[in-house]
Amino acid sequence: MSRTRGMRACALGASVALITAAGLAVALPAAAEGSPRTGPVLADVEPATASAGIYRIPFEAGTGVTVAQIRSGSAVYAITPDAGADVVAAAAGWIRAVAEQGAPGGGFVWIEHPNGEFTRYAGLAATVEARAEGDWIDAGDILGSAPAAGGGAVLWEVAAPAVDGLPLAWSADDGAVENGIRFAPLVCGVPGADLVGDHIAAACDHAPPTASLGAGPLVVDEGQSVTLDARGSIDPDGEPLTYRWETAAADLAPVAQPVLTVADDFTGPVTLHVHDRIEQVTDDATVELVVRNVPPAVEVVPLPSDEGGIGRIRATVTDPGDDTLAAQIDWGDGGAPQAVTIAELAAGVDHAYGDDGAFPVTVTVTDDDGGVGAHAVALEMTNVAPAVTLEVGGVREFPGGVFAVVPAGGTLRASATATDPGSDDLVFAWSGGKEFLAPVVRGSVDPPLSPSGTSPVRASHEAVQVFTEPGVDILRVAVRDDDGGTTDAAVRVIVTAAASSPAGTAWWVHELAGTGRSELSPALVARYLDTVQAVSQVFSESTPAATPADAIAVLAARDDDARAAARAELLCAWLAFAGGSVAPDAVITRSSGAEVAFLDLMADAEASVDSALTSDGKLAEIADDLSRAMTALG
Repeated sequence: MSRTRGMRACALGASVALITAAGLAVALPAAAEGSPRTGPVLADVEPATASAGIYRIPFEAGTGVTVAQIRSGSAVYAITPDAGADVVAAAAGWIRAVAEQGAPGGGFVWIEHPNGEFTRYAGLAATVEARAEGDWIDAGDILGSAPAAGGGAVLWEVAAPAVDGLPLAWSADDGAVENGIRFAPLVCGVPGADLVGDHIAAACDHAPPTASLGAGPLVVDEGQSVTLDARGSIDPDGEPLTYRWETAAADLAPVAQPVLTVADDFTGPVTLHVHDRIEQVTDDATVELVVRNVPPAVEVVPLPSDEGGIGRIRATVTDPGDDTLAAQIDWGDGGAPQAVTIAELAAGVDHAYGDDGAFPVTVTVTDDDGGVGAHAVALEMTNVAPAVTLEVGGVREFPGGVFAVVPAGGTLRASATATDPGSDDLVFAWSGGKEFLAPVVRGSVDPPLSPSGTSPVRASHEAVQVFTEPGVDILRVAVRDDDGGTTDAAVRVIVTAAASSPAGTAWWVHELAGTGRSELSPALVARYLDTVQAVSQVFSESTPAATPADAIAVLAARDDDARAAARAELLCAWLAFAGGSVAPDAVITRSSGAEVAFLDLMADAEASVDSALTSDGKLAEIADDLSRAMTALG
């Protein structure tokens, strides 16, 4: 007989050992075999259902045995050998319990078989020392020794859980099944299921199965599924097979064609175990499984903005594997990549750019297996033209608008201030022809892409412009950034002539007519009239005065028409201003004796002349005030 070990008391004491397929034990209350029990009722089926598996008599080959039921109709059998002999596994399987002789019911062993049935061997005089719970044992392997001749029988039974998914439980005293269904065992060499009687123990005479799994390796990508195929496995005796799969990649269903889905890259064996119905004899086949890593897929959406503002990107990242992902963004501005999370990419990540341009933004995602996915897009930051303010001295408010006033040959000093949200060099171009470069960095030229430069930019420049010709002119500055964005700012300018004193109506009619000897050239007359039309809201908005003929018609007013007379004096006063004989800040004494600024008098006169509600008396007063002013200044 093989090595045995002495009996010791069962560690679980008088309790039920509830053993799961994983070999975990939980203690439950127990009672001696055959005594009344509470809880699930143990079924001794009358007649018992035949077992699914076919077993051998659990004694070493050549042993004569007598088999009897422990009681009528029971599916628990007492097997007495003719002499002391070794007890062997009736079929291959996993040892789920080993109790030694010191237990109240004697030593016992439970074996779980691949077909889902369990067999018990109780009343052992000794168990093999090397046997332990969870060990695999083949049919015919020794479990322990039977009692010596005359010492008693070995109890043997086949059972299974009464409810699928509920582990089989047995007594810790003698191993008697607590909550299962017992079967009438089918034993090779014994016709039918009637085991009672005398027999000679022997191994079953049958051919083993052949496992077939096909050629390998099996190569798939992580996250994909592959159907394993064991249908080529055969049993020469035509018996049905039980399938069992082993792989570190995943748990597989015990069927001929399980579907394997691996969430991460993997390389390792997949082993198929096929078990014969008879003695659960096993054959194996192994194939190499290679699950390739798939790099992450990255899809980036750019959200453009203006220079000096915030650009944003969003990215969707997918990875079929169960991988840990690390992501970073290269913003394309020369800075170090920015580490971000996948959640941050999904929500959107912002980045400030100090200049316009199409920046090559790249999002790179690396999985924990070294797989790299990346997507590059152009993030457009639009150039913004600079904003400009212009300040000019000598600016006055006229009925026709705001103008700077300067005598012919005089100068105006102007100051321009520009701001640009981008990192841009700025050029100030003045209407007098002068240009000035305001660089971002003194002594250097700002490059086309300078997202990390100085922004926003603020620069100022002053200019002095000379105005030589009387008439309407303009003082303008155009500020241009280094990307071509341009903004203008301008002030209209009235350039007055250099007449020493105002002239009367007759003189103006003569000069406008252009007959005889004239002091004013037609070109200068035209510029005078341009000035009148610029500063006035009456001429030519409501009363034409664009041509000399129009002006002569206004000046040739009848004395009995108060409005026409006031209009003529108004035009005469504006012509005097254009000629330079009346300064815009001159002080005029009205007929009432009150003093008034020239431009205020002209605004009052224009409003009165242009209003249909103005009385003749008021119009006569306006005409008198304007006439007195010209006389006083003459």
